[in-house]
Amino acid sequence: MQNNDTEPYSSARGYKRKFTKPTDANLPPVITQGDQKQQMDADDLEILNGEEQYKFQVKEWLLGLNDPFKSKWDIFIIILAIFNCFTIPYGVAFQPPSFNEWYFTFVNYMIDLVFLCDLVINCRTTYINPKTGEEVKTPKKIFTEQLKGRFWIDLLASIPLDEVMSEVSAIDSSFLSTFGILKLGRVLRLNRIITQLNVGENTKALLKLFKLFFFLMVYVHCFACLWWYINSDSYAIYYSDITTQYLVSLHAAVILITGNDILPRTMIQVMLCGIGTFMGAVINANIFGELAVLITMLTIKEQQFQWKVDQINTAMKNIKLPKMMQFKIKDYIYSTQASKENQYELDNFLTTLSPSIRYNVLVHEFAKIISTIDAFKGENDLVQKVVSKLQILMCFPEDEIIKQGDDGMNLYFLEKGSVLVYRENYEHVRRFVKELKIGSMFGEISMVYNCKRTASVISKNYCTCSNLDKSDFEDILKQYPHIGQILKEGINKQYPDKLRDYFQTIMKRVEYFEEVSDDLLSEIFYTSRKESFGFEQEIFKVGQQCNYLYVIMAGVVEIYLDDGKEPLFMDTLGRGSIIGMYNMLKEEQYSYSARAAYSKGTVILAISIETIQLVRKLKTEFDRKLNLIEENLEKNGLPQIDYLIFNDRSIFPLPDPPKTGRKTLAETMVQFRKAIRRVQLLNYQQKRKGGFMHSLLFELQSIQKIQNSKGISWVEDTIKHLDYSKVIDQKMLGQLEEDVNHMKRIVHIQNDKLDQIEYLMQLVDYEAEFNNDMRMFEQVKQILGFKNDNMPTISSGFL
Repeated sequence: MQNNDTEPYSSARGYKRKFTKPTDANLPPVITQGDQKQQMDADDLEILNGEEQYKFQVKEWLLGLNDPFKSKWDIFIIILAIFNCFTIPYGVAFQPPSFNEWYFTFVNYMIDLVFLCDLVINCRTTYINPKTGEEVKTPKKIFTEQLKGRFWIDLLASIPLDEVMSEVSAIDSSFLSTFGILKLGRVLRLNRIITQLNVGENTKALLKLFKLFFFLMVYVHCFACLWWYINSDSYAIYYSDITTQYLVSLHAAVILITGNDILPRTMIQVMLCGIGTFMGAVINANIFGELAVLITMLTIKEQQFQWKVDQINTAMKNIKLPKMMQFKIKDYIYSTQASKENQYELDNFLTTLSPSIRYNVLVHEFAKIISTIDAFKGENDLVQKVVSKLQILMCFPEDEIIKQGDDGMNLYFLEKGSVLVYRENYEHVRRFVKELKIGSMFGEISMVYNCKRTASVISKNYCTCSNLDKSDFEDILKQYPHIGQILKEGINKQYPDKLRDYFQTIMKRVEYFEEVSDDLLSEIFYTSRKESFGFEQEIFKVGQQCNYLYVIMAGVVEIYLDDGKEPLFMDTLGRGSIIGMYNMLKEEQYSYSARAAYSKGTVILAISIETIQLVRKLKTEFDRKLNLIEENLEKNGLPQIDYLIFNDRSIFPLPDPPKTGRKTLAETMVQFRKAIRRVQLLNYQQKRKGGFMHSLLFELQSIQKIQNSKGISWVEDTIKHLDYSKVIDQKMLGQLEEDVNHMKRIVHIQNDKLDQIEYLMQLVDYEAEFNNDMRMFEQVKQILGFKNDNMPTISSGFL
C-alpha cells in the first residue's frame, strides 16, 4: 500500500520525507475532468465527515472549541465580568446604599445564574490536548479536565455566599461578600477572545493595547477600593507594635526603590533617599531586563505561532473567505500545532544522538507499541529485532503514505497521530474505510501476500511512523515463519474487504473449491493477477491455450464464435461468472472467444495453473478432489461449454417476483435464443473437432477401401491395429455407415432449422412492437413443431 522508494533525510527541513524516483509519474499532473470529479468527491467526503462530527456533537450535547456560539457566549460572560470588576470592589469597600436596592440585588442574582450556566457549558466544551494536539471530545475527559482547572473557584464565585450565610449564621456578610471578587477571574478570557478574532494584524494590535489600558484601570480601581477598605479602621503608627512599624518601614523602602518619594525631612534622610533612589533604578533596570528576556524565551513559540495566525487571519480577510471556512481553517491550525512542534523536536533530538543511544531511544519509543500487536505479543526477541531495523518517518497532514496499486516495500507502525484508509473500487470511486489510531500497524497485506497495495493511507494530521523495509521483513519471516500465518489470520479479521468476501463466495460454486478454507481463498485473491479491459477489448480467442481460470469481478463479458465473417454471440456473463474451470486443468485450447462488453470497463481476476498446483501441494484434500475430477475428464472428456454463468443483480436486476408470475415474451425469447446458440456451438465444435462417430466413420471407410483393394487379410490386420474387439463384416459396416449418414442428415436438418430461427431472431430485433406482436414467435413455434399454445420452455440446467 505504499511507494517502493526510500525516504532520504532532508537536512533543510529537519525531518524525513518520502521521495520517489524522477519518473514521469512524479511530474506535476495535468488536471483532467476525472481528477476534478475525484477531488470533488474527496471534498464531499470531507464535508460529510464534518457533518457527521457535528451530528455527533449535537447528540452528545457538546460544543466545539471554536464554535461560533461559544465565542459569542464568552463575549457575553466578559461583559458581565467587567460589570462585576467595578461593582464588587466598590460595594465591598464603600457599601453604598443603592447596592441594597431590590433591582441591584436582582441583577446580581441573574449574573450568578448566568455564571452557573457558564460552568455547565464549560464542562460540555471540547479542548485541545497539549500533549497530542488533538481535540478531546469525550464528555468524561472534558469534565475531569475542568475539575483540575478553575471549576471550584468559579463555583464559589457563582454562589451568593453572603446571602446564604447571613440566613443560617451570624457571620458578617460583608466579609463573605469578598468571595464575589473571584468572579473577576472570568475577565481573563479576554486574551483568548482577542486571539481568536478574525481580524487583521493592525486591528488585533489595537485591541491588545486596549486590553492593557483596561487591565490598568481595573487594577487601579480595585487597589483604590482595597486601600480604603483596609485603612478605614487603622491606628496611628507610633502606637502600634514593632511588627507593624517594621511593615510600614518596609513599605517606605519599596516605594523608595521603585523611584518614588517618601518626603524626607532631615539632611541624612535626603542623602539616604538619593542613594536609595539611584540604586533602586539600577536594580529595577537589571531585574526587569532579565525578566523581559526570560518571558520572551518562555513565550517565543506562542509569539511565533500567534504571528502566523495573524498572517492567516489577514489573508482570509483579504480574499473574503466564508465564515465557516475561516473557522474550519483556524480549527485545523490550532489542532495541528502541538503535533508539528513535537515532530520537529523528536527529529532534532534523534539527529544529535549516536547510533547506539538512538537505538535505545527507539526501543523505548516503539517497543511498547509493537509488543501490543497480536503477531508480536510475547515475542521479546522478535520485537527487539524489528525495532533495530526501523526507520523514523515524519508525515505532514494529508501526506499519502501508501498509494493503492503500488508495490509494497515497507511495513508501517503508527507512533503518534492518526491516518485515514481509503480504497478505490473497480469504477475508480474512492471510499473511506477506517481511521487508524496510535499503535496501529498497516501495509502488511502487500508484504505478506507479495501483492500490490490494496488501499491508500493518508495522514490525517502531523503523525510519526516507523517503517520496516521489505528485505528486513522477509529475513524476519525466515527466522520466525509462524509470524506470517498469524499476520494472515489478523488480516482476515481486522480488515473488512467486500471484494475479498465476494470472491470467496463465488469461488465456493466451483466444485473443487467447495472445501477450501477462507484463508487460502484470501491468499489466492490477493496473489492473483487483476486485469482491466476496455469496451470490446479481447480477453482471449478461440484456439488460445487455457492457462488461467478467469473470475469476472466487475463488468460484462461476451462469449462468441468468430467464423471470419460475423461473430456469433452465445452468452453474456456478468459479475461473478467463472470461465475455464476444467480446460485450465488440462491446458486445452478455448473453443470460443471472449471480449469485454461493459462501457465502464471490465475487471477480471486471473488464477494461474501455477497457483492451483501450489494449492494442491499445500492441501491434500484439494489435490485428491482434483485427481477425481481429472479422472472423470479423462473418461468422459472436457465439457464443451466451460463456464459458470452468474449475472449479478447490480448489472442484470432480476424481475420483481410479485409482479411477474411467469416469464414475459421478451424474457422467454432471450432465454430461448441462448439455448439455440449453445446448440449451434456444440454442433460447430463437434464438426470442427470431430466426434467419436465421425472418427469411427472415417476409420470404417478406410477399412472398406483397403478391403476392396488388397483383400480381407489386410482388413484383419488393420482391425487388430485399431484394437477393435470384434470383426466388422461388410454387412455391419454398411449398416453402420447408413445409420451414421442418417444422423448426419438429422443434424443438417436441425442446423437448417436453427439457422431459420436465428434469422427470425434477427428480424425480431428490429420489430418496434415486439411485445405486442406474437406473429414472429408463432413462426418460431411452427418451425420447431409446437402445435399447442404453450410457450416452449428451456431447461435451466441446459442454460
